[in-house]
Amino acid sequence: MVILLDNGDEFRDALAANLIEDGHCVKEYKRPLDVPPLESFEGVYMLIVDQHLDQVSGLAFADGFHRVHPSVPVVLITVFASDHLDAEVTARDFITLLFKPIDYENLTRLRARAR
Repeated sequence: MVILLDNGDEFRDALAANLIEDGHCVKEYKRPLDVPPLESFEGVYMLIVDQHLDQVSGLAFADGFHRVHPSVPVVLITVFASDHLDAEVTARDFITLLFKPIDYENLTRLRARAR
């Protein structure tokens, strides 16, 4: 299962549709508060999370997720590049940073490695 957390409805819906079309089970959420307790997820093999969320940063959400699911890779997506974010992602070996609009083929390669 892929967990997709992004507050942009159009982007989230389009990405989820592509993932589902490729045969993935996708649980999609708009806000971190919408996500059930992380301990309740089974069979998760990837988290895709937007950096710019309403209640908490994607990086903070990814950190909490990683504590519960340490073997699951995380793809952090953002529109805004920054040296600070690059450094924060580099310090965490479980995160790959992709920029919107994302290269779906690159995401496909990351998903294949995650399974």
